[in-house]
Amino acid sequence: MMNSRVKTHRRRLELWGGPLAVLVIIVVGPLILPEGLMGVGALCALYVVAAVGLQQMMGYTEQISFGQGAFWAIGAYAVGILTVKGHVPIVPAIIIGVLITGIVAFAIGWPLTQLRGHYLAVATLALAMIVVDLANNLIDFTGGSAGLPGVPALTWFGEPIIGIPFYVVCWVIALVVLVVASNLSMSRTGRAFRAVGRDDSGSQALGIPSAAYRLRSFVFAAMLAGGGGALYATYLGFLSPDAFSVQLSVLLLIIVVVGGLSSPYGALLGAVVVTALSQWLNSVASDPAVPIGVGSALDPLLYGGAVFVILRFLPHGLQPLLGRIVGGRSRIGRTSDVGMPRSSAAFDSDTAEPAALLQQHGTD
Repeated sequence: MMNSRVKTHRRRLELWGGPLAVLVIIVVGPLILPEGLMGVGALCALYVVAAVGLQQMMGYTEQISFGQGAFWAIGAYAVGILTVKGHVPIVPAIIIGVLITGIVAFAIGWPLTQLRGHYLAVATLALAMIVVDLANNLIDFTGGSAGLPGVPALTWFGEPIIGIPFYVVCWVIALVVLVVASNLSMSRTGRAFRAVGRDDSGSQALGIPSAAYRLRSFVFAAMLAGGGGALYATYLGFLSPDAFSVQLSVLLLIIVVVGGLSSPYGALLGAVVVTALSQWLNSVASDPAVPIGVGSALDPLLYGGAVFVILRFLPHGLQPLLGRIVGGRSRIGRTSDVGMPRSSAAFDSDTAEPAALLQQHGTD
């Protein structure tokens, strides 16, 4: 009875609470954020877009990736090269950039998704390093270490979309991505993703092509990361390999793990919390009262410490805690929560029974 009630609360929270929270961010953000932080708010929305794909990949098909920053960079540089070198209008360039990212992900994803666990993690980490190296060396296209200037901003009837309008556009796109991903997670494809993650052999025995579904998840996550990078290029107007280091992939991974792997809206919660934490720590480190050397060391130290505390006491992320609060069970650090589960399926009531998921897949 309690599990059914909690499940109902979680469903309502995801179906109504998540989109409502994004609408509040869209409306209230421009009213309370200083003008100088509007760009940070827009960047947070782009992190949400990229992190949603990683959540689907890690939380459902159990593929750990350290390479989402590579696809972010591919989307960004595709837009930069198309607009600066090829003089393609910005909106078609963004669409083409996302498609290029998907094609690249499909081409390299087939061999990569045959790997499991830490082997896939290391392979995607190598991919992130390779893309940065290519950006540094393909000088005729990317400008190398000197960078690629002149990437145009989004426009509306010839007027650039910057500041508050760009903030709103990014969050509207994030809302669309979240709704689509949430519906995908409850669809036949989403159940197949979770079944493959829980029991690969069982999935194949019941006729689910697990390799194909892992590849679909990989390409979906890559295209969302590429979309975030494409919009990021229009925000910056200047592309440099330094902006696409492995640290970006780690940041997206932290966002997903802090927010929670059980739902796409965990990516939303993680992006908001991690972005807000980063900004607060930056303000603390830049305080005139804090010595310069101490401030530069204090920022990563406090950031890492805060992430460690969250993961130590909330190993499943923040979103499951929010769901328990709604369901009337808000105790933190329960014995059953100690240690990371095999996957998000261990704490997602929708994935508690792998056999049921496989049966549902076949009956749709």
